[in-house]
Amino acid sequence: MEPIDTMNILNMPLPTIKTTQEVEAAKMEEPIDNSELKLMLFPSQIQKLTSLLALMAHLRDFMERMIEAENNDAFSTFQWNAQLRYYYNKDTKGVTVKCLDAEFDYGYEYIGSSNREVITPLTERVFVALCQSIRAHMGGMCVGAMDTGKFELVHELSRSLGYPLYRFNCTKTMNYEQLQDIFRGMAATGSWVCFDNYNHLAPAVLSVFAQLMSAVMEALKAGKAAVHLQSDDIQLNPSGACFALLDSALKVQPGNPDKLLLYPSVTAALPDYIMTQFRTVTIVQPDLHLTLEVMLCSQGFIHGRELAKKTMMVYEMCRKLLGTTQFISEDMTQVKKDKAPAAAAPQGDGISSEMKLRAEEKSLVMAIRDTFLPRMQGRDASIFCTLITDIWPHVDLPLLFGGESPLSKPPQSRISSRARTAKSDNSARSLKDSINLNTPVVPLAHAAGSRFMVDGQRQVLEDMHDAIAVATGDLGLLPGVAFQGRVAQLANLNAAHQTIFVVGPAGCGKSECIKTFGFSERERGKTIAVQTLFTKAVESEELMGYFHTKNGEWKDGLLTSLLRKLCIQPASTNYDLQTTQKMKVIQLDGEVDPGQMELLSAVLNNDGAVVLGNNERIIIPETVRFIWEMENVEKMSPAVLANVGILMMTSQDVGWKMMLVQWLEKCDEADKELMTGFCDIYIEKTIDYLSKCCQPHMFGNNDTKGCPRYKRVINHSVENMVSTFTTLLDALISRCRELSDVELERYFNFAAVWAFGGTLEAECRESFSNWWKEQFEQHIDYPEEGTVFDYSVGSVDAVDQGTHEFVRWADILPSYSSSAAMGIPPEAFVHTVPAEQMTFLLSTLTDYRKSVMLVGENGCGKTAIINDKIRTAYSGEVAEVLSLTIQANRFTNARLLYDRLDERLEWKHGQTYVPKGNKRLLCLVDDINLSQVDLSGQQTAVELVREHIDDGGFYNQDTHAWRYVNSVTYCTTVNPNTTANVPKLSQRFMRHFAVFGVPYPDLADQQSIFSILLQTHFIAPETSSTQAGHHLHDEKNLVIIKKQEEAMRSLLSLIVKVTVELQDRVRSMYLTTSQRCHYMFTMRDLSVIFKNLCLSLRPGCSKRNLMLLWQHECTWVYSHRMVSEVDVRRYRQAFVTAVKKEFTNDEEVTHMLKVRQPYFSNLIEQDSGVVTAGMIDTRHSSNISEEDAKTDLYKPVFKFEDVKELMSKGVEEYNKIHPRIKLALYKTVIEQVCRLARTIASPHETSHSVLVAEGCPGRATIIVKLAAHLCGYTVYQINPTSMGSSTEYKMDQFKADLVQGYTRAGSRVSIKVKFDIKMDV
Repeated sequence: MEPIDTMNILNMPLPTIKTTQEVEAAKMEEPIDNSELKLMLFPSQIQKLTSLLALMAHLRDFMERMIEAENNDAFSTFQWNAQLRYYYNKDTKGVTVKCLDAEFDYGYEYIGSSNREVITPLTERVFVALCQSIRAHMGGMCVGAMDTGKFELVHELSRSLGYPLYRFNCTKTMNYEQLQDIFRGMAATGSWVCFDNYNHLAPAVLSVFAQLMSAVMEALKAGKAAVHLQSDDIQLNPSGACFALLDSALKVQPGNPDKLLLYPSVTAALPDYIMTQFRTVTIVQPDLHLTLEVMLCSQGFIHGRELAKKTMMVYEMCRKLLGTTQFISEDMTQVKKDKAPAAAAPQGDGISSEMKLRAEEKSLVMAIRDTFLPRMQGRDASIFCTLITDIWPHVDLPLLFGGESPLSKPPQSRISSRARTAKSDNSARSLKDSINLNTPVVPLAHAAGSRFMVDGQRQVLEDMHDAIAVATGDLGLLPGVAFQGRVAQLANLNAAHQTIFVVGPAGCGKSECIKTFGFSERERGKTIAVQTLFTKAVESEELMGYFHTKNGEWKDGLLTSLLRKLCIQPASTNYDLQTTQKMKVIQLDGEVDPGQMELLSAVLNNDGAVVLGNNERIIIPETVRFIWEMENVEKMSPAVLANVGILMMTSQDVGWKMMLVQWLEKCDEADKELMTGFCDIYIEKTIDYLSKCCQPHMFGNNDTKGCPRYKRVINHSVENMVSTFTTLLDALISRCRELSDVELERYFNFAAVWAFGGTLEAECRESFSNWWKEQFEQHIDYPEEGTVFDYSVGSVDAVDQGTHEFVRWADILPSYSSSAAMGIPPEAFVHTVPAEQMTFLLSTLTDYRKSVMLVGENGCGKTAIINDKIRTAYSGEVAEVLSLTIQANRFTNARLLYDRLDERLEWKHGQTYVPKGNKRLLCLVDDINLSQVDLSGQQTAVELVREHIDDGGFYNQDTHAWRYVNSVTYCTTVNPNTTANVPKLSQRFMRHFAVFGVPYPDLADQQSIFSILLQTHFIAPETSSTQAGHHLHDEKNLVIIKKQEEAMRSLLSLIVKVTVELQDRVRSMYLTTSQRCHYMFTMRDLSVIFKNLCLSLRPGCSKRNLMLLWQHECTWVYSHRMVSEVDVRRYRQAFVTAVKKEFTNDEEVTHMLKVRQPYFSNLIEQDSGVVTAGMIDTRHSSNISEEDAKTDLYKPVFKFEDVKELMSKGVEEYNKIHPRIKLALYKTVIEQVCRLARTIASPHETSHSVLVAEGCPGRATIIVKLAAHLCGYTVYQINPTSMGSSTEYKMDQFKADLVQGYTRAGSRVSIKVKFDIKMDV
């Protein structure tokens, strides 16, 4: 039987005349109990009745106040005249509304079945003030806190008078053109406009606002028929009005104490020409008790007054005990929207009032529980449930959340009711018993009565819990009690709210909860469409839309495009029962900045429409839901939080145990039992131990006493470690076909050690290794020598891979191979034990398509390890994996990252894109934590990577079309100790990566690396063998050659050892400060020293020249970086100490510690008389031997006059072809020119310099020009733009200058360009 439209009597079906047979048949039917009959109303009709009851409740209260006043002439009192009184004119057939002496013609704006606010005495006073301002043709300025309902009051007045009201959210991006359009529409149509937070407008826009409003209001006062606005005459409608909403909270600027409280109130900060246009009305907190009482009565509650009193008791107690006012909002929006109809209460004459009260109490408690309990957790939830139980002791409802338990009772496990296999019953008992699981299947007996067929195709579940259980199984998730309880809470919130916040830490199951909720709604017969949007994966202005700065055109934002698509409403289906229910979900993820929040507040406050920056209004239908996934709500205002549903999730809802059990369920049946036993033995003990040891001292307790203190290179969650462990173990096992129990346990140990201990600092690893060996001595056969980190299991380079034994990393290191006497090439990479460990983990995980993050301090070799992997495995045309390297810096944002990725992608099919050539892509984002930080403190490049890994794709930045991007693996590096002002990486981003710490190479590794590199260059094997071949008959020559090689090898080892120890001393002696921010000494400095040695010396060079040049290089790399004489003397003392400690030959020590060291120069005079720095291809010198021509000719010179004479000739040559320079050739100046000339002529990787000119910046430019001329370079100078220019202009100008310089350098092969970029330091 179809329901009857009880609100439309004319369309009711007429009764049909029945025949005698039909009447007799009806009598034979069973009688119908009248108590089972219910009036069926549509949602719009229910809303209409609710609004009418709310208005009638106000009339009831008003009449009670009038009766209590006992005034004989009630119609002449102020209370009566202050009400909105409606008068019908029979002559004009119109309605007039009066309030005091203000009179309005009813506007007949269609209201429909809209929500009506509760009218309180405060509302009446506000109506009087606003009506008087409208009558005087002035604006109404409502000032109050965020939760006082300012807009709701204005909106209620517009409904009462029948005028349309349009709300506009004012932002800093709003311009005068938008204001012109708004005031044109207000003047022409007579509609009301409301500007929310209009003090956010720029001062110039506020001035235009005052001009436009003054013109319209003056025209209304004068009774003009038209108004002149911006050179146009517009027909004036006299019913227009303007309102402004202002938050009374003052902005505090802690960065500037002088501006802490510059103005006593928010209105004092506004200019006078604005204040004179408005009449200010202060809005205070409403009467919550009266509001709640009226709302309950409008919902049909008979005992609304008593229930409201008890609810206010809960509110007051929660505010005192919990310290928060988020419990109930200013107009009780939470309870009002909850679907707890009074129809649940039994009705009838035979039902007592007590039974009705109990039923209404139960209905109200259920509404409060479903609305407010999901936003509480832990202690707050227990207190809240206790208050509810104490105030309503007769209500028997389960209050506690399914995942929690009373503090006095341990959690009850329902493991016994689960269906298990025989194998899992015994093997997984200990691990699975520690988590609380529901029955993994839906009981058919329970679901049979609630299932029916739709269109003969699909079974639909009516029961929500059954649908959640089926959805959990379809997604392959474990039926956790806590998790399914959270999904049920989300379903309850969805029934009452259009916007829901799902809040919780990383890895607590927020995304899976939302996904399970969507699947469960689909099981219940609804059509679900979900669009996921990461709010910070695009630039701030590209989310909601913006006006182009150059052409002024409006460009739609990403959220705008999605809203426009999802908010398209089909024909009305309000009365069609056969239509499938539809729900469109916009799943937002991430934070928002204040500018975006101003535009989104209309959506989150459920106003039904959102106004964009171009004044476009998008109507949000009831079928659209906003589910916002975020880590915390610290940036959300209380007013927003009071109007949305909040689901708080904790790490205990899913937890690492459930993740581990779910991974075990997916293991092979042959290994599941063994793996479960290993997890019971190793994992929980390791997590508990590391949690205690890594806990800060201030959080320590009795359990942490006696535990060593560990520190991680970067903090990441336990869930991330477990995810890394399972992925790494799967990747290792996938390489092996058959493994014995012992071999499998070795791989298990290897994965666990690196997953849980891979981010420990190097100093803590030995202690952790000792604990591991001692704790699991009976289970694993680790060798006694070394730590657990020193061993691999069946490495790909190991000889005994087939046995899967423990192998020392030091025994399987690949040897370094390079051509002799060729210096140190840029791609040189010497494998050490830490580097080989990281390379193996990187290769194993990236081949398994798991993203990897390497964390370490500056210069520890993170990028070098990844580049070596790319160069050896992913280079060449036949490689199956492409590579993309992105150096992140302060200008790397989501747009730049998207463009770089888009260059490497090609379309495959549908919405799917893959790397070109249908290959895989390894994307290296170097120093991703240094990417651009927007004004709200977020990094859009980081969020774009997170969106790609989370959802498998991202939106096209231009067309806003979704792209699935497959076969892309990310590899990132992070320096946690950076001095840049960047936020910490969120755990939500890091949980997608396998995180490993890269320790800074110790002294032994540094000595090994550079000793091998220097010996490869200076000790040429072919030279010794050739010489030996010519003198085979003379054994003495062979002995002499061997002695020379050993002496050179010994000297090189000493030089490397002293340099490494010297840098280690310098690193600890000079700490970076604001004045010494460049005091950073890394492996790159060592590389520069030894590369320059190989650049200037050849095999067979004298020891004296080697030691002199080595000392000279150390002085320029370290000493010339110092900013004071004190630091220089301290460095000199450290150098002397290091030399005397290692060198035993007194003659060598004397040579190196002489006060007067020789000068080094590469200036030579060509045969043509031209002075150059080093050899230039187009010129020749007969004084240079063929062997010396292979070097850069940077040699010691003991006569200063010779160098000065060549320098003077060089200056003369420069002045002949360039503007004249005057340069006093002091010793320091000559040294600087020679050193800079040598640097410019060096290979590209070591030819960059930064000159800091203190007190004489002009001399630095002259030195650069002269040195470049001596090397045959043309100087291209880039000057900084003016300080007053914008950052965008500076960047555009700088890019243009660089392009011009590169064009000049590449136009002709014979021209060399030296870039000289001047900057103020």
